[in-house]
Amino acid sequence: MGSPESTFTAVAAFCLLWLTGALRPEVRGKVGGVVELACNFPTSKHVGDVSSAPLRVVEWVRQGLDSPVLMKFGSYKPRIHPDYEASPTFSQAPPPVLEALVGSHFSLACVAHGNPPPTITWLKDGKVIEGTSTRAAGQYTCHASNAEGNVTRVTKVKIKGPPVIVAPPQSISVNISQDALLQCQAYADPPNMTYVWRKNGENVYHTE
Repeated sequence: MGSPESTFTAVAAFCLLWLTGALRPEVRGKVGGVVELACNFPTSKHVGDVSSAPLRVVEWVRQGLDSPVLMKFGSYKPRIHPDYEASPTFSQAPPPVLEALVGSHFSLACVAHGNPPPTITWLKDGKVIEGTSTRAAGQYTCHASNAEGNVTRVTKVKIKGPPVIVAPPQSISVNISQDALLQCQAYADPPNMTYVWRKNGENVYHTE
């Protein structure tokens, strides 16, 4: 063997060492970090006499698997898929601003990865989205969270199109010589609208 100790370095690893007569330590690592796993052989009476020392085999076994993932002499690099815990990160996130035309369809994609797998929640103007409506403009939030943390991405959706009356005038009754107040509210993007009041087809009031 040449050395009584066999080690390797793994990135973001979470492994379990099985060795006859040895302890079973547990080592945790974070994403982007580095951990080192050591395998110490039992003391041998042949120390110093390499030729007569018994041949030893190092087995690194991944947690949850019955068979070794790698069997090799000496120092080596692992060929395992490590288990680790990590806070969510977006692999696909919606843009900061999205513009759509009235009557058209739009979609927002939000994909996040982490361990454990994150839960993704969509919010509109701070409220959980339970259904869709025709008034889709607003601020959308994609929130991904797991036990290790959370991330958020905000998208502002603008709906462009002709004016839509959202508060039409109501019928009222007044006495002679009394003033009547009629109200009408419309929405459009861009909002440069012109209001025109007509009575029997004739223009009676004009405002911008």
